[in-house]
Amino acid sequence: MTGATAGTTAGMTPGTPPGTTPWALADGADPTGLSSPLGQVVMVAGLLAAIVVGLRWWWGQRRK
Repeated sequence: MTGATAGTTAGMTPGTPPGTTPWALADGADPTGLSSPLGQVVMVAGLLAAIVVGLRWWWGQRRK
């Protein structure tokens, strides 16, 4: 690209902070928060909780 559009993402104006456009993923932002350590811990805890609940349900159904 040349001229005034060089170095800008489609639709962005120069000086726009990353993550503030509708194309936030193109800017490298992580809207899910899964790249942070806290987000990863929360996801692992939720996965383990879902597995435990599923196993408890399955064990209860098995004994009937």
